[in-house]
Amino acid sequence: MQESPAGVEKSPSVDLDGQRLTAKSTVESVPINVAPSPSSGPPAPPKSPLIDSPRKSSRVPVSKVQLTMEMCKGRLSDLGDGLHFRTMCLSNLGLDFLGANILKFKLINNLNIAHNNITSLGKHIGQLENLLKVDVSHNRLTKAFDFTSAGMLQYADFSHNRIEDVDNASNHKYLRELNLSHNNIDDIRALSRLKQLKSLNLSYNELRQAEGLEDLPLLKLDLSSNKLQNVFDVVKLKFLLVLDISNNQISDIKPLVEANLVSFIKNRSKVTFIQLNVHMNKLYNF
Repeated sequence: MQESPAGVEKSPSVDLDGQRLTAKSTVESVPINVAPSPSSGPPAPPKSPLIDSPRKSSRVPVSKVQLTMEMCKGRLSDLGDGLHFRTMCLSNLGLDFLGANILKFKLINNLNIAHNNITSLGKHIGQLENLLKVDVSHNRLTKAFDFTSAGMLQYADFSHNRIEDVDNASNHKYLRELNLSHNNIDDIRALSRLKQLKSLNLSYNELRQAEGLEDLPLLKLDLSSNKLQNVFDVVKLKFLLVLDISNNQISDIKPLVEANLVSFIKNRSKVTFIQLNVHMNKLYNF
């Protein structure tokens, strides 16, 4: 095989649908409007460009939407002196993830990234040491606590996601208010380490039991629209003021009465020590 002359770059081969063509390949050109020779027979029908043209992929590359500095403009609220930003609202931007740009605003206390397409919060949000409140509702999360908080996160809204896993909840021991409603959660035992939690919303999940909450200082608990069949897991909540167990499969709330959470007088009109909602259950023993 002869080598290419010096200084002349060899043409690369091209792969079209598995067929390799090189610079040495030739394509025979056919003149247009030239009468066929008598020996050649009738002209062949024109070839369809759909058959002979190289196939082009109809797949359009999808680019992920990341937070940019341009997106941040006009979405910050400062302290008044123009030096430090406290609140950032990044809702409805079509974001797929935050990225490192969020670290340029380390003094943020309140972060709203609701109504986006975020599937994971990633490591960067955990480095916001002053973050107290985060709203990640209406996204596509499958895990609620996939980041480690470097600060004192106290309020978190993870509602309206696709969350099944709350296993890393212990990384956020300062949480006081947590909204996990409208998800796919069926096990909440990991929440047992949130010893400062006062308000918890677990409505519209897949819970069959509420094990893990008995030692928490909860004042307000919403377990409505789950698959609970009894109330044994909530009778040990000593500080409870508001309880919603409506739209479950509970048939007996007598344990609540015996635990002095609810009392009834003889005519069955109830006097509640807590605000109790038992609507849409099939009670037979109360």
